[in-house]
Amino acid sequence: MLYKRHPMVIDTNRVFKLYDLPYVQQLENDYDEFIDVNQHSLALYNLIDNILEIRDAIIIRRCQLQRYYNNTKIF
Repeated sequence: MLYKRHPMVIDTNRVFKLYDLPYVQQLENDYDEFIDVNQHSLALYNLIDNILEIRDAIIIRRCQLQRYYNNTKIF
């Protein structure tokens, strides 16, 4: 039984097309909170790998966007 409403399911390929940094940060927070609360249930239903893969893609995209925005501010 999952205790928190699940975050929006996103294809990992679509994650890398996102350019709105606050939206990506909110998505990352939603996935982190969902994983923290439901870790054991997700492992039981063999869903943990899929959710972690999406969350990792979101983290990578957030870092890419932060570097991009930091570099544009410098120049």
